[in-house]
Amino acid sequence: MQSAGNTFVEAYGRILGTQLVCCWLAVALSFMPPRMLRRCFPPMVTGLTIFLIGAGLIGTGLKVGHPCCHPVCLQEGGMQTAVMCTMHYGVGG
Repeated sequence: MQSAGNTFVEAYGRILGTQLVCCWLAVALSFMPPRMLRRCFPPMVTGLTIFLIGAGLIGTGLKVGHPCCHPVCLQEGGMQTAVMCTMHYGVGG
């Protein structure tokens, strides 16, 4: 943030402002009738959004929370290596 010319206080204020706007947006959406919400956010859009969030978290989960501690897994990394290590060495290394 400092490279963009913002100080810590300005950046923190922008984060708080964004949270405030999103909070009131959620409150406003809670009063909308379900029929209108389904028209704005059809099941295909919400399902695809949830899928993409989950797909994005898979890589992070395998890098950070992978239970295999074998040196080969730690050196090479990657999803395929993590899955193969788990299959070969078992969970927990």
